[in-house]
Amino acid sequence: MIQCLLSPGVTLVVQILLVLAVLGCLRLARQEDVNTLCAISLVVALAGWILSLGGSRTVSLVVGVLAGGASLLLALLGVLGREESRGRSQAALATALVLGLFLLNGIQIAREMAGHLGGIPSVPAAEQPAAKNRTLTFERYNCRFTSPGGPWAKVEGSQFHPHAIVALARAEPSMVFILVADVPGVEKGLTTRSILQSEVALRKVGSDSAATILDQHAHRLNELDGVRWLTQAQVGSRWLSYVQWGFANRGFTYQLVIWGDRSQAQQIRQESERLFARFGLLEPKRVVHVGEGLRSSDRLSQRFGYKIGLADTAWVVQPDPSQGNAAADSFARYLQRGALVVMPVDLGRLAPSLDLLRGAFIKQLGFRIVSAVTRISQKGAPGQVFSHQGKGADGLVYHYRMRVLKWGGFGYLLLGWAREASAIPLLDEGLDRFEMVETLRNTRELTPRESLAHARMFNSMGVSEYQAGHHAQAVKYLRAAFECRLDDPVMLSNLIGAHRKSGQRQEALAYLKRHIHRFPGHRVLASLLRTLERR
Repeated sequence: MIQCLLSPGVTLVVQILLVLAVLGCLRLARQEDVNTLCAISLVVALAGWILSLGGSRTVSLVVGVLAGGASLLLALLGVLGREESRGRSQAALATALVLGLFLLNGIQIAREMAGHLGGIPSVPAAEQPAAKNRTLTFERYNCRFTSPGGPWAKVEGSQFHPHAIVALARAEPSMVFILVADVPGVEKGLTTRSILQSEVALRKVGSDSAATILDQHAHRLNELDGVRWLTQAQVGSRWLSYVQWGFANRGFTYQLVIWGDRSQAQQIRQESERLFARFGLLEPKRVVHVGEGLRSSDRLSQRFGYKIGLADTAWVVQPDPSQGNAAADSFARYLQRGALVVMPVDLGRLAPSLDLLRGAFIKQLGFRIVSAVTRISQKGAPGQVFSHQGKGADGLVYHYRMRVLKWGGFGYLLLGWAREASAIPLLDEGLDRFEMVETLRNTRELTPRESLAHARMFNSMGVSEYQAGHHAQAVKYLRAAFECRLDDPVMLSNLIGAHRKSGQRQEALAYLKRHIHRFPGHRVLASLLRTLERR
């Protein structure tokens, strides 16, 4: 325990001097005119100091009590039992050394009881131990860790490092373990060696002096080629021993760190072997790019009355939703494993059935065949769920999960996709985070991109109703489509045709006359106008 107050170099020098003093005392004790018991009492006191400097906390306490008591007893017997004057000074010195030994051990115990443990938190007896052999998975960081159980207990990791995703502490002997993970992105070019050079973990766990690297070497852990290094550093008046392992892989970085009192260095190394072996990667070949590891936030759209609760998940909202789909209002990625978009449509006073709405969305996606449709209710909104498997724009095969919902005058398509079938549960979990909120339609008009998406949706629903013989219904959707795209002559032509089929010739003529000026010289519309005027 006393060695925590001294640096390693000073401790070694003091131990050598004490050994020399012991040899001198033993030589002195052989002389006939020397009080042998007093001389031996000094030998015992010096030996107690040597063992306390080189031993663990427990050894220091035991040796301090035993050696101190024996030395005091020998000194007392020597002074009272014999008349030799030589040796009494050794008895007095032995008494002083023993008292000093007791004092310094007492100081260190008081410090620990006060909680000044230099970065090693106390572990209350009532603390729940970490669940034994429970595997913790961290999708964002592409890693896993199997909990060791007692005597290790969970503690708050942020007190040691802002990126600690696992933090454990134990008592008797006191140690701390943390797993640090970050997602800088493959473009940063971080390597395993750069982790060692930065010594990030040492600076973060509270060291207020330069750390000394005792050993470093390549170390393979569960098929991962990392670097292991042993260090020691002084924190306040206490010397701590660290074992660290670092690894960088395809944009991810990891550090495993365990530390404790320097006197427990051997046990710390043994525990490092046991705990470090519990770490592994989920997908060793996964690549993460710059920005994909950022923490996401909820996506709120008051214009279209919905929210996706993505905060504190691995889903990251992308700044440009059109990258997901031209009609998307929201677009989020789940690392490299999946993506989801929300395609809303402001129905206004239109009331399409879920089947009609689903058909229009599917047409926008270009899907020909989908799975069987199941009716659902999500957060009180009626809907349908279905899936599809097919090639994307890049020619690769994807698994698609889709939901169509209606609520509050809006229609929504929730679409998720992934390359691997194993990621389908992640897509469903992401789609489950969608919910409706109070809308503020008047916050803004539709953007040109949104108007085009709405026009195509309404036109698709209108054409479907027309083909089903529901011409009066078709008029409603086709008019909404044209009013979203007043510069599209095809949509105007479709609307006029639906008016004629429903027997609304006068309405068709009036509407065409009101808008034909937008398309001067358009032959189809001019022909329709002449036909309507002749009848």
